[in-house]
Amino acid sequence: MIPRNELAKLLQNRLGDRLARDEIQRISADVLALEQDWEEVDIPFSDMGYSLSVSCSDICWLAHQVERGGVFKILRKKIPGIA
Repeated sequence: MIPRNELAKLLQNRLGDRLARDEIQRISADVLALEQDWEEVDIPFSDMGYSLSVSCSDICWLAHQVERGGVFKILRKKIPGIA
């Protein structure tokens, strides 16, 4: 999700005067470990919801933004046993 060096740099910039560098590295590792519980979802993912509309952008902010050229990375929490 986020490159480790960028996360560590951000935390160092924000917390460097309050936390030791090794503590910032541990926090970075903990945050990045969260990625194991999340997976990227493609826009046409069928579980995004059901509704009656000729164009889902009529009722869905995200679809409207995609039609306008927005680019998104969608993540969902992984559910063990479900692919």
